[in-house]
Amino acid sequence: MTLLRNPPVKSYAVCAGSILEAWQQKNLPRLQDELDCASSLEVPSAMTAAERERVELLESIAAQLKSMVAQGTVDQANPYSMLLRHLASDC
Repeated sequence: MTLLRNPPVKSYAVCAGSILEAWQQKNLPRLQDELDCASSLEVPSAMTAAERERVELLESIAAQLKSMVAQGTVDQANPYSMLLRHLASDC
């Protein structure tokens, strides 16, 4: 008998790193997928207030980047890359 498992939940840090990587590679389909992932992160009750704030920051960044992708204005010099690097460094 095979047990079905839920896919592993990405942490905000892993998600931020994945967004940054897709953005740097200019892989727009993957970037869209990673931005969607960031929009649906789970916030376990065991998270600290600081971790919840980081998740909220990542969700806000993802929403802004989605808008920029839709408008075709994604730019590598964007200040969001610095914030994503900071969030990704929490791995």
